[in-house]
Amino acid sequence: MLVKFISALISSLLCCAILAMMQYTPVSERQSDTYYFSFSSLLFIYLIYATPVYVLGGIPFSILIERITGKLLHYSRILPFLINLILYASSGMFLMWLMFQEQKSLFLFGAGAASALLYYFVLLLFRYLLRSWSSP
Repeated sequence: MLVKFISALISSLLCCAILAMMQYTPVSERQSDTYYFSFSSLLFIYLIYATPVYVLGGIPFSILIERITGKLLHYSRILPFLINLILYASSGMFLMWLMFQEQKSLFLFGAGAASALLYYFVLLLFRYLLRSWSSP
């Protein structure tokens, strides 16, 4: 559970950093008499909104997905990975649908899927690093 929580925090930070980079306006491109947020302000604002979604939405879905695909590990190594990709992407789209039911935009569904897959890949990387550090 701690691994999932740390992975959710890292994923939230990465996702928010990407969003902040996309929205940040460099000083050289700014117009006078217009307010612009700094990169750190954008990052902090995005973290306020995204971190609870990763922690309160992502971790329970991750536990549910692991219970669904836990039995498939005995048959194949690639099958659970592919099913996890589909389930994580679907859960991200579902969470976006729950939050933005009025706006049915493909961009929002894609952003939800990308965010969920980012969490899944960070979780896989974190587990791999823990295994490699703990093995003699």
